Amino acid sequence: MPFVVQSFNIAVDIPSQKVNTSTLEAEILENPEIETALRHCVVSGGILILTWNATPTPQTISVLTGDTTAPCGGILGNHQGLPPAEQPRDPSGAPIVAPTFSNSQGNDPQWPGWKYVPTASDGNTPVLSVFDQQITIERKIHSGSYRVIPPTDGGEVPTDDVIEFSVVDKDDILGLFGELGLTVGVDVLELKKWVINEHVDGNVRNQRDFYGEEVFPITQGLYVRTGYTSTGAHVPTLFVTLKDYIE
Repeated sequence: MPFVVQSFNIAVDIPSQKVNTSTLEAEILENPEIETALRHCVVSGGILILTWNATPTPQTISVLTGDTTAPCGGILGNHQGLPPAEQPRDPSGAPIVAPTFSNSQGNDPQWPGWKYVPTASDGNTPVLSVFDQQITIERKIHSGSYRVIPPTDGGEVPTDDVIEFSVVDKDDILGLFGELGLTVGVDVLELKKWVINEHVDGNVRNQRDFYGEEVFPITQGLYVRTGYTSTGAHVPTLFVTLKDYIE
């Protein structure tokens, strides 16, 4: 059965105009009057996106929204956008901020990795290289890293080169293209970005790590995107690794 997606405008539908996805998921999942199983929720561009395992029942909608919008009542109306009041703790009593590879909270940790060689520029016009990896099974992304290997020909990489990492929907997997006026095959909906315009030191072998504030679930069919903008005739080789989990 396909997942069912709901979207809400945070500025219009959420009275607090704030959303903390971890807290909201807990508020929905722990409410005994919610009849439909919530898969996950994300925020993108001021839009709250709820993904359900099935079409929400009338009672679920009523409890969630109070049967009102602009603004909503119910759970969404009472949501304050605050972080969880109490973090989960491991057997020693230490707080668990997110799953780690020593405590994966019942998930299977994996480290998928890819090798990329960006396209060089002519030195006048920057060139954007985009590398997409489709998610074939739902994953929970926690963090990642990229290694930079300098050009083997000894050429110098300009310090104006930048790199970015994001999660995108290219095929309307979440069913939001129509609402947002986007076209499959033409537009791309960016859902999450960990690294924005980070300048790359491409002349020395080095590694950079990036972390999210919380685990970000990625639905099957979405893409993990690496973007590299080159500004010179020489580019490094990139080794990108994600640290994620599957149930």
